[in-house]
Amino acid sequence: MWIQIPNFLTVSRIVLSAVFIYAHTVSPPLALAIILIACATDALDGWLARLLDCVSEFGARLEPWADKATYWAMLGVILSADVIPVALYPVLAILVLHETVQLVLVHWVGSRVASNGHAKKRVACVMIMSVSLYISHALGDTRHAFFVSALLAGYASIYFTAKSMVTCMRELGWHAYIPRPLSYL
Repeated sequence: MWIQIPNFLTVSRIVLSAVFIYAHTVSPPLALAIILIACATDALDGWLARLLDCVSEFGARLEPWADKATYWAMLGVILSADVIPVALYPVLAILVLHETVQLVLVHWVGSRVASNGHAKKRVACVMIMSVSLYISHALGDTRHAFFVSALLAGYASIYFTAKSMVTCMRELGWHAYIPRPLSYL
């Protein structure tokens, strides 16, 4: 029975991501509450699985998809509101590139690289960036602290994306393909 609780939280995050998109059109404060709950389930599911000693292969494979559902739902709403500042365009380009490479490696090539601490920090930064942008948009002020935190979290996510990708390449044995400047990460 315990094995179902973390997986339930993960599946609920996917459902909450879809509900968030609808709630945004009805009530932005409700949408914000929903996405904050979804982010909380992201922090809880893995921690609870390890605490209850019920880590499963299914949960390990489902969790990245739930992250992507939450990330793409927030990004879609933010893009539809046209509130992404030009300063975050490079961040979004790198994050989309990373998601594409990860999709190819994990799901098409079949590589199974364990999630590393850098990847978890990257996801946290992306969530902070997205929620901060959403709050900044709701407040209607681009000089607000939430806007600044979105920029900082966005650029921190680039750093953790690079560290995560280098770590994955090392684990896959692709040392020769790591560009020289990145080899020091």
